[in-house]
Amino acid sequence: MKLILFILLLSLTSCGLFSPRDSLRTKKTLDLLNSIPITGEGRGRLTVEQRQNVFSFDALLKGESDWVFAASIPLHGEEVMILPNIRENQIQDSGQRSEFERRLIEVLRSQKQWKIHPKDFKQRLRTLVRLLLASRLKQEVKCDSEMCHSEGNIFSATIEKEVFTIEEADQKNFRLLARGKILTDSFFSQTLISLYDTNNEEIFSLELFWK
Repeated sequence: MKLILFILLLSLTSCGLFSPRDSLRTKKTLDLLNSIPITGEGRGRLTVEQRQNVFSFDALLKGESDWVFAASIPLHGEEVMILPNIRENQIQDSGQRSEFERRLIEVLRSQKQWKIHPKDFKQRLRTLVRLLLASRLKQEVKCDSEMCHSEGNIFSATIEKEVFTIEEADQKNFRLLARGKILTDSFFSQTLISLYDTNNEEIFSLELFWK
């Protein structure tokens, strides 16, 4: 009898310990979108043509206005990328480039077949970051199971292998998207920003692992 009770108790305990997390498909699209971090600190990895740079980073809203991404790269020091006045959808591009932004621009310029204009890339990145900051910026976003709408922009939302992907719909010349991976109780522990050319070949990926 004691043996039977022990086996039953062990079975119940095992079910509790190893029960799978709820599928992302049980979550609302807007909740998944709001669970992709774009501010905080952690470790990052930039991958370009199988070459990698690893770094620590801080990403923040400075004065609730500028989105600032600061990466501390071994042997290079701190490099910064700034999207100023992030509350505005479009601003005049001054042509000035911060260090980490120049690093990404050099990647774009190295593409011989597919030329991506830095201004177009920065605007697309700005739109994506603004979407990920929407709740903090008090920006209205409406989502169904496959689409999100915000400020006249339409974004497709997909779930594949428990990874949530959001990207601007009908992108031309190149695709820029954000993925949330490994959902914890309140947010994805990884944010992945990827750039693809028109052949759907990856140009670079920026992986952010949050603390």
